[in-house]
Amino acid sequence: MHSFTANTGDGAGPQAYPIDVGGTLWGTTVYGGPGGTGGYGTVYAMNTSGQETFLYAFTGKPDGANPYSELVSDGKGNLYGTTQGGGTHGYGTVFKITTSGQESVLYSFAGAGAGDGAYPYSGLVFDKDGNLYGTTAEGGTHSGGAVFEVTPGGKERTLYSFACGSDGCNPYAHLAYDGNTAFYGTTYTGGTNNYGTVFKITRSGKEKVLYRFQGGNDGENPYGGVTFDSKGDLYGTTRYGGNQGFQNNGGIVFEVTKSGKETILHHFSGNAQNEDYDGINPVAGFCYDGQGHMFGTTVEGGSSDNGGTVFELTL
Repeated sequence: MHSFTANTGDGAGPQAYPIDVGGTLWGTTVYGGPGGTGGYGTVYAMNTSGQETFLYAFTGKPDGANPYSELVSDGKGNLYGTTQGGGTHGYGTVFKITTSGQESVLYSFAGAGAGDGAYPYSGLVFDKDGNLYGTTAEGGTHSGGAVFEVTPGGKERTLYSFACGSDGCNPYAHLAYDGNTAFYGTTYTGGTNNYGTVFKITRSGKEKVLYRFQGGNDGENPYGGVTFDSKGDLYGTTRYGGNQGFQNNGGIVFEVTKSGKETILHHFSGNAQNEDYDGINPVAGFCYDGQGHMFGTTVEGGSSDNGGTVFELTL
């Protein structure tokens, strides 16, 4: 549909998927803009014919730099997202942009020593009252990352700071909202032997670890978030671990119930030397079609020069 040409200013390195709002795709690029490949990233719009419209280029300070995440829409002509860096203090932002391209910073993270978080890689989710929630990979009281809330008016509240012990450390992925009182997510490290966790956190800030990955067979280091099925169980991937794949470290697909029971659904084994070529090292979560099928990706493996795969998982 579109090939980004960084040196002409339209962006480079889109990490996140675009969202569909009213038949138009809206997305972000990590780099590019008027500075070419050295730019701070962009927001773009694209119609279904592939015609791209440049909306906004980040400048670093004070408006943000390097948006890794997807946007979310409030249904009123406003889009919201995060930048991993930039902002007033250089530790990232939560921003709002209208569909006409007017950008404003809702919150700039203050980073080390401030307790509010630093470097948000994840996208945002709304609660039922219209507040925005997300994670930062670092910062917080203990520098292990944080879960935060930002109101549409820009007031920030840190719900939880990870201590990098049994509670987890370094959440990179977006949260999943149950539509009522709680959010669910993953930490890349922390937990048991530093292999990551699946956690629950309420809107009041009470955190509970549902599962701590043990390493090896049951998976290591979930980078992507979790997705609900129609019964409310959680599905996700770990980047490493499992009992097959490259040096028995190709990653897994897991299910975790809200009571904390983990089931291993699949061990990735696949590069060109393995029979099924199913891929290795998934770093993203899933999309669910509501009919018993999950879809995801691996960044390596497969039958084509270790280039990765797209896969389907039946529940």
